[in-house]
Amino acid sequence: MAMPQLKSKQHPVEVFTLQFTVTAILEPIGALTPYLENADRKTFLFKQANVTPIETSLSLPTFTADELWIPRKEIVAMRFLEPSISETVRLLPNKTKLRLFMPHFVVQATFSHGPDTKLNEIFDATSSDWITAADARIYPLLPTRSKIVSEAQSLLVIKHHIQFYQPVKE
Repeated sequence: MAMPQLKSKQHPVEVFTLQFTVTAILEPIGALTPYLENADRKTFLFKQANVTPIETSLSLPTFTADELWIPRKEIVAMRFLEPSISETVRLLPNKTKLRLFMPHFVVQATFSHGPDTKLNEIFDATSSDWITAADARIYPLLPTRSKIVSEAQSLLVIKHHIQFYQPVKE
């Protein structure tokens, strides 16, 4: 009896690490959310990767790789380059606009949370490493080697890279 094949879908992404931006294809095994949230998954495979150092002072040129493994702990955020991704990411009913300060970037976005979640608990209320940011604006803190996208409909942020945050008053 043959084993059933798990379905996989290719997701074009832009990954922000502490030192690099990576444009690549993420091809999760099975559904995207469980794949990303699996705490046992310490590294992620990206295919057809273009890797650019963030800082202008680094002498390493942009390079490509057919396969590139990135440890979870190195990923700061991931932007999906396809508009349909927001349909697969869970959002809670209440929304708060925040400004996050992270290595190399400031992200201003809307974050969803439960109705009883206090602002100081907004990122502790989930056991996931990933926080979903909607309608995000990304601001580099230093000059960058390549243009960093300024807007993202959906952005996944690894919460342990958040150095501090503040509410945004409209």
